[in-house]
Amino acid sequence: MRKTILLFVACVAYQPFLIAQNVGIGTTTPASRLHVRGTGGGTQIILEENAGSVLRISNEANAAGPYIGTTSNHPFSFVTNNAVRLSLTAAGNLGIGTNAPQKMLSVAGGAVVDQTNSNTGTSTNTLTFGSQSGEGIGSKRTAGPNQFSLDFYTNNQQRLTITNSGSIGIGTNTPHASSILDINSTTAGFTIPRMLKTQREAISNPQTGLMVFDLTYKTIFVYDGLNWMPLVPGSAEGLSGGPQSPADNTSGSQFGYSTAIDSLWAIAGAPAQNSSVGAVYIYQRNNGIWVETAKILPDDATPQLFGASVSIDYPYAVVGAPGHNTYSGCVYVFFHNGSSWLQVNKFFKPTNNVPLNYFGNSVDISGLHLVVGCPGADDVASNAGAVYTYRFNGSNWLFQNTLNGPQPTNANAAFGTSVAVAGTNIVAGAPGYLASANRTGTVMFYLFSGGGWNSGTPLAPLSQKQGIITKDYGAAVDIHHQPGSLYNVTVAVGAPSTFYDFSNVSDIQNIGALFAFWGTTNGFDPDNSGIEIPFVEDVNYPQYENSRYGAAVAISHTGTGNNSYPGTVITVHAGAPGLNNNKGRIYQHTIQSNFDLSSGLATGGFNLSNNSTIVNGSGNSKLGSALDMFDRFFSIAGSPGSSVNKGNIIFEY
Repeated sequence: MRKTILLFVACVAYQPFLIAQNVGIGTTTPASRLHVRGTGGGTQIILEENAGSVLRISNEANAAGPYIGTTSNHPFSFVTNNAVRLSLTAAGNLGIGTNAPQKMLSVAGGAVVDQTNSNTGTSTNTLTFGSQSGEGIGSKRTAGPNQFSLDFYTNNQQRLTITNSGSIGIGTNTPHASSILDINSTTAGFTIPRMLKTQREAISNPQTGLMVFDLTYKTIFVYDGLNWMPLVPGSAEGLSGGPQSPADNTSGSQFGYSTAIDSLWAIAGAPAQNSSVGAVYIYQRNNGIWVETAKILPDDATPQLFGASVSIDYPYAVVGAPGHNTYSGCVYVFFHNGSSWLQVNKFFKPTNNVPLNYFGNSVDISGLHLVVGCPGADDVASNAGAVYTYRFNGSNWLFQNTLNGPQPTNANAAFGTSVAVAGTNIVAGAPGYLASANRTGTVMFYLFSGGGWNSGTPLAPLSQKQGIITKDYGAAVDIHHQPGSLYNVTVAVGAPSTFYDFSNVSDIQNIGALFAFWGTTNGFDPDNSGIEIPFVEDVNYPQYENSRYGAAVAISHTGTGNNSYPGTVITVHAGAPGLNNNKGRIYQHTIQSNFDLSSGLATGGFNLSNNSTIVNGSGNSKLGSALDMFDRFFSIAGSPGSSVNKGNIIFEY
């Protein structure tokens, strides 16, 4: 009986453990199977085996020895040697080697992924992303070439390598030591940024060496620090662009009477072809060689001298036909749609369209502006001339302004004999202005502002040596705009009828003269803005009679945006088509701003630094009757008298 009672008491005493199954240490209300509560000095649970192998679970920040626990900033930490080795923040960021992980996983000191500590550059030892997808990053530490390189893998294949010297290999794990970037492939190419001409030219402050693919010109352009230059390969023979003439050219067509060039496109007129109906030919530079790509004809086959004047700013080409309808004249505009040239406009003199106006005697186009010269216009005086401007509104070319030339207007000024436009400026020649003074002539300079062209200012001829009489000043003009240059506008003016009347040799006719000016879009400094470029000095002048030096001119320049060396360099080309009994010649002149060699700074003013003959004509070619230049490097010249007036053109002369 006593044994039965003792057993019952024992069972009753043990009952709480059997029912609750929670154990409390330091607490009488355990909330879990094992609940340990400290008394203010921290709480630890020590697991020990064999007196020395100890693991503590603790909420103390400085508990001795390794432990798993919490700190004041991190709800969960792994600590060894009193330093947090792994930390899990309240936000869920996991830190290894850091107690302040900033990302979901932060590893201080880097992570090594290497199964054998002798990585040979295979995907086996990479830091892999995505299980079996084969994407990873690995480093090569074995001896030999490219030791310590960094490799990137996709689909278990090495795609990119950065060598220990910093060279990058794409498609190769051994980029050549001479190349900072070595790309290797037999199935794919390399693509650079692609943009339209307008987008390329809108790039602000381009870096020297910047390279883009121009979708308008369909070639690569490189910025050389001063200009955007098309990058086109070609042999020296191809670059010379030696005399060319269309296969269907006929005797008397005067091909090359007019020429114009815009980087990789060029245009040349044959106004006398097909009994003076006229024709125009388009050329494109392909692999360094100029190739004829199109022949353009007027839409009515009447004698009109179609091609007496031409201009091109791709994708638009402008052709003047001053002989149309008994020399009242007209102008055609063509657009290249990517495969062919289509006529999109045909302009006539906006008012008083009568015979002998010669509307279209000169034309030029640049960006949104198109300019037409009409030297026979009688609107303000007989043959005083006029210039008409058109502007592209995004879909069509619309008439904008009439420019009436120098004031006071005088008869026979022939304003509009020559025109040129660049950026927001126009220059136009009136070679007959002040006819009473041996047709001295003048040039007008205009600025586009406030939606229209201002009233214009004269760019008068410079005073010349005693005995040199300027004549037909403004018979030829050209203008170049170089954004960012200290002098961002340059102008060339020819006076081909200038004659010499010295005491020892009198009245030597039509030798010619050439002038260059530098200024800004707002105008020119009359005290320091121009230079006369002499044709000949101290020679037997009579042999140069009728040379007509300056009958055609072209100008381009480079320049920095401040006064630093090398300042501004101007290149001027001038034709003398009558030289040596109409053989003709082209001259090149270089004008450079003065600078102090000791300081390397520009000092103001310009000097003619070089005169040279570029090329001589032959026979009766009249080489230099027409010229144009694009950024100094691409040029075109016409020889309308070659081979019994068939004519030809040359490129890169």
